[in-house]
Amino acid sequence: MTIHRLYPLQQQLLFLLFIFFIFHSYHHTVTVTVTALQIKTNSFTIYNGDTTTLTLQNIATDASTDTLITYLVKSISNANFQIDNQIVTTFTSDLINKNKVKLVHLPDQEKPNIVLLISDGKESIDNLQLNIQFTMFRRNSFGAPKPQINVQVDNSGISFFVKVYKLFNENILFDIGLSSKTLVNCNGGSTTLRNNFQLYFNADYYTIYKLGRSIKEHLNDIQNVKQTTNSQFIDATTNLFINYFIPTTFGDCFSVSYTKKHILQIGLTVTNTNNFQINFECTKVITNPINNCLEIDATIGCTNNNEMKSIKLNGPKRFKVLKNTFVKNYNATNYYSLTFQSEQQYDDYWGIYTLQLELNNNNLTSSLDFTLQYQVPYQSINQQLSFNTNAETYDSNLLMDIKYNYNTSDLMFVKVISDSNLITGKELSIYNLYLCCNANTNQMSMPIYDPNNNNFKGCTVNDASYMSFYTRLVQDSNPIKDINYNMKIYSLQPSGGNLQYAFSFSLNPLNDGRDKLCFLHIQSYLKSTDSDNVSQSAVLKDVVNVNGQIGGVNGVEDVSTYPISFRAFTVISPRDVKKDKSIVSGATTTVISVFSSGSGWILVWCSVLVSLLVAWLL
Repeated sequence: MTIHRLYPLQQQLLFLLFIFFIFHSYHHTVTVTVTALQIKTNSFTIYNGDTTTLTLQNIATDASTDTLITYLVKSISNANFQIDNQIVTTFTSDLINKNKVKLVHLPDQEKPNIVLLISDGKESIDNLQLNIQFTMFRRNSFGAPKPQINVQVDNSGISFFVKVYKLFNENILFDIGLSSKTLVNCNGGSTTLRNNFQLYFNADYYTIYKLGRSIKEHLNDIQNVKQTTNSQFIDATTNLFINYFIPTTFGDCFSVSYTKKHILQIGLTVTNTNNFQINFECTKVITNPINNCLEIDATIGCTNNNEMKSIKLNGPKRFKVLKNTFVKNYNATNYYSLTFQSEQQYDDYWGIYTLQLELNNNNLTSSLDFTLQYQVPYQSINQQLSFNTNAETYDSNLLMDIKYNYNTSDLMFVKVISDSNLITGKELSIYNLYLCCNANTNQMSMPIYDPNNNNFKGCTVNDASYMSFYTRLVQDSNPIKDINYNMKIYSLQPSGGNLQYAFSFSLNPLNDGRDKLCFLHIQSYLKSTDSDNVSQSAVLKDVVNVNGQIGGVNGVEDVSTYPISFRAFTVISPRDVKKDKSIVSGATTTVISVFSSGSGWILVWCSVLVSLLVAWLL
């Protein structure tokens, strides 16, 4: 074995190298810090039914661009995230950078509520609430969202709650009341609340107004509440008028009006307090079907074996004793069965009435008061449209030859017909129109519409699990402005006593190289007849011009419910269209980094230097 002796210079160099490694290790030990993951961007602007492609302008962290960030959906409502038309609950920053991730708002649902867990593999941000600016208005659509009306009734009174929607920073004005009179001035005006409507709640994307009053105040409003009665029950019919006034770029505004009919039904009840001489119990209140007079059946008990010699009923309305029959004596009380009948039919019987009895025991006279008042026996009625519709698809505007199979170059003509001629002076028209398609023509799956089980979705919700195409062609009786669809609506004369209308649109936007099985989801409503626009012949006459402006928006009649029509058809796309049909779903990307930190590369270079130095020393 040969032993090399180190010279002083070599000893000094090894000592300096040792000190360098000690210092370097200590330096990195004290300077390596972990910075908590922070949100840099959290901002979304969403219209009703929007599909938003996520970018770093929507959601981003302060991590470096080469760091893979994972987003996990902890909770979500009224929306979903999609990648390649597939709903997902997790996605990455890499997919966002590739414009793969979309946030889809479910049409006509309220504001989305989304909570995420965000992680870079080391640090995480839990329970991040997405910051969403939202409106129920449709993007680039003419019209306004349907107001939500809630009516609460009990014996203390009736309250109307009207929920209307805002459009971001637009200065939309409202006119709300129980009459159709409009008082809003678009130029420098303000929201007008009539008939004692008051501001109830103000949120970021909607406002609620309230009218509350007693049942009697409501019935006494003879200008706005129409009563029909059979004396025992009163039906109080009210129309609510809600008007949007929406500013335009020309300095004026256009209006969109809604009408809701409400029927409050109340029934007559009897309340009383007994005294020590008389027990009074009302057993029945009815309207005599022959003369329409009110009849009150009651049992009266006279205590201390008192016998009733005579009886009278005094009060705001005149009554006579129709029957007075002794029933029995029980526990020293004589019981009588009586029937009181009004001397005529009155509109109502509100008031306090007094029973005056003459007893033959010591010629006593006794009296007892009871009250007739109208109360809410059950839930009030929201008037609904009660008719059915059917839709057929045709090959031309002659509406003669029914057609089921179409090419994307075709115009589709559709006729909707009701089952009866419902109301004089009214015509049937389209209120909402949705178009959705399955991924292929072999998938015979109807959109779910099952009113018996409270499932009304149909084509109104974009369900990516089986829909390959979705759009809304008409919103609140207004066609979309997209000229590619060339959407038109036509009014038709009743046929065989049945109300009907028609519409047409182009199928060209469906041209993506794939055949489809498609469905039309059609919601209809009644509106006042516009005789100038009703087609008198088989050839259709436009009611709506090309840019989608409609004249019949104002005065929509009771749009709370709609008769629904479904219609299925196939669309064949040209075969020369080349599309990438690959679907990426559930893919996992694993990134392996070797010496990814700066300190790792320093150690590598130091190891190389040590090896060279040792070789030189030896």
